[in-house]
Amino acid sequence: MSTYHLVYQLGNAFGVISVNEQINPTFLRAVRQAGCQDRMTSMRSLKRAFAVPMDAPPYTPEELEEEIAGIAKRQIEEEGAQIIVVAFTLLNLFVKPGALERLSKRLNAVFVDSQAIGFKTAEMLVRLKLCHSEREYPLL
Repeated sequence: MSTYHLVYQLGNAFGVISVNEQINPTFLRAVRQAGCQDRMTSMRSLKRAFAVPMDAPPYTPEELEEEIAGIAKRQIEEEGAQIIVVAFTLLNLFVKPGALERLSKRLNAVFVDSQAIGFKTAEMLVRLKLCHSEREYPLL
C-alpha cells in the first residue's frame, strides 16, 4: 500500500506490471484498499511468468528489461500512465543494475520498485518513531 500511496502523490495515472497473472488479484486488492484504483490505468503481467519453485529464470536480464519496456510503453502511450509500478519483489536479482533508471529515461516516465518503497517506508516510520493507531489496531 505504501507504493500506491506514493505513486498517487507523484502523478495522475499509474500502471502496474506484475510477475504473473495469478498474483494480480492480490495487487489489485492492495490498490483498492489504498484507495488509489481511480488512477491505475491497468495491471499487466509478464508473458513468461515467474513462479515458485523456479528452476531457472524465464528471462535473461536483457530480455526481462525489454519485456518490462514493451509492457510499459503500451501503458504509457495507449493509457496515459505517467508512473510504472514494477510489482516484483526480487526484481533486482533478475535485471542489471540501473534498469529502472534506464527505463525511466528511455520511456520518459517514472518507474518505481515496490520493494524499495516498502523498505524505505518502514525505515521512515522507525526513524520518525511512528506506528499504527492503537484505536484501529489494538494491542492484544
